[in-house]
Amino acid sequence: MVKFMEKKKIVIIGAGFGGIYVARKLKKLIKSGLIEVTLINKTNYFLFTPLLHEVATGGLSPISATEPIREIIRNKRHLPAGSQVQFRQAEVTAINLDEKIVETNNEKIKFDYLVLATGAETNFHGISGAKENSLPLKSLRDALSIRARIIDSFEKAASEPVGEKRTKLLTFVVVGAGATGAELVAEIAEFVVGTLYPYYADTFCKKRDIKIILISREAEILSHFPKKLRDWSLQILNKKGISVLRDTSVTKIHENGVSLGGGQKILSSNIFWTAGVSPVLPKIIGNIELTENNRVKVDQNLLALNQDSVFVLGDVAYFKSDENGAVPMLAQVAVNQAKTVAENLQNILSGKQLRSFKYKSMGSLISLGEWQAVGDIFGFKIKGRFAWWLWRTVYLFKFLSWKKRFRIAFEWTINLFFSRDTTKIN
Repeated sequence: MVKFMEKKKIVIIGAGFGGIYVARKLKKLIKSGLIEVTLINKTNYFLFTPLLHEVATGGLSPISATEPIREIIRNKRHLPAGSQVQFRQAEVTAINLDEKIVETNNEKIKFDYLVLATGAETNFHGISGAKENSLPLKSLRDALSIRARIIDSFEKAASEPVGEKRTKLLTFVVVGAGATGAELVAEIAEFVVGTLYPYYADTFCKKRDIKIILISREAEILSHFPKKLRDWSLQILNKKGISVLRDTSVTKIHENGVSLGGGQKILSSNIFWTAGVSPVLPKIIGNIELTENNRVKVDQNLLALNQDSVFVLGDVAYFKSDENGAVPMLAQVAVNQAKTVAENLQNILSGKQLRSFKYKSMGSLISLGEWQAVGDIFGFKIKGRFAWWLWRTVYLFKFLSWKKRFRIAFEWTINLFFSRDTTKIN
């Protein structure tokens, strides 16, 4: 009598860059009948976070920064149940590592192997009033809220004469001068001055009253770039009319604006927070080691310490490279780790030796508005129009489907000839 080996159950939590790439790379193994894969995520879409700043400023429509998970994991031809990645839209409430059970708000799911890729959320660093009075940029809802806030501010300022209220409405402040902050503030400048203002030029809104401010806690913006690129980026932002406050700490954010170290205050109704993230972890029962900021410590194979069936990757994983220390919380890291995790799952099932994760940065590209970008790619420093073209090309081909690539390319082309849409949609 032939004895069939029971399929191993693999559960992936999180459908960001880490989780979704692991799921895709396991599809061949699923077809072989060796495993069952269940992917759990709060939303039914994969969010392309590197382009959120364009959604927040009308450069892209919301649907262009997302891809439906079921489309991503679907096979081209119909296969019987259990032969494809199974998707559950749910919130994970607890993980029991001892009993190997994932609890969601809908059900309990058993697993043999777990892939934890739960990502990160906005970190307000304990700044008083930051969570209540500023808007972050981490989710699709955040991007739509920022866009609505900017448009609302102009509508309200249109009927306000000279005074403190109009000053607050026409002052836009971005806290955090890393990649996200620099990209967002550059796009805000183009959206506010280039698109919105001309529609309000015959109202109480005056171009001279528009203030756009970027606040950096560090002495430099884009601190991970070489000095020449940092200096050039600062010049570009200044040319766009953006005031950059460096070596400046935020002590409090309130309804009327921002309080800075040294007693300075900025009046504003539009505070946008891009000053850091922290990992998201559900309740975990079992022996697992965490860092002070709640990241899961992993070994060279991306297995959680003290566990032989729990892989962790992306923003929630703390992996210390021998050469560069802890790897950064970046999308390119999560994608590279996904390859290692998927390969190691296959190696476990086939009895092969696990593969160690090796991280080598491919570099970084930052958009600074239309026709301007800066990059450090494999040691090559680039800037200007070529860097901007390369930035768009690289990110376009990081989308998983050709349908989405064509949609985004079409939108970007339209925006070269027509102004951005100013419809408030939430």
